[in-house]
Amino acid sequence: MSQGLLVLNAGSSSIKFSVFALPADGGELELVCRGLQENIGEDNPHFKAFDHAGQVLADIRLTPELGQYRKLGPDHRRRATDPPTTPTTASKTTIYDHQAALRDLLDWLEKTPGLPAVVAAGHRVVHGGEEYSDPQLLTPETVTRLEHFIPL
Repeated sequence: MSQGLLVLNAGSSSIKFSVFALPADGGELELVCRGLQENIGEDNPHFKAFDHAGQVLADIRLTPELGQYRKLGPDHRRRATDPPTTPTTASKTTIYDHQAALRDLLDWLEKTPGLPAVVAAGHRVVHGGEEYSDPQLLTPETVTRLEHFIPL
């Protein structure tokens, strides 16, 4: 199985992604698929994925009627260091937040035939100031420094 690079761009209610095949010979990266999860924490979360030519690979809508999630309140945005959300015992449904969306994305990537195995990931950082304007290896120190930009 080939190896792949997952590139993410998480917004306040969406996650955009691209998967690139890592060439064995060190050549150019090749786009394998791309897509997005939108309406995270809102009504009708939607997952769409396309192959390199733009053909639809997935188009999935989650609905509260099916008991797949429950809508989040206005303060649904969480930091990566916050504890994971848990289902409420009364509703037996899960909150569809960024953590759940990422888990579903990784599950879809793993189970979809023909896609490379993700061995590395990158994420776009919007507010990194002058200090983080180029690609960086994510270390505990980098995360600590980036947390200073959260208010931006």
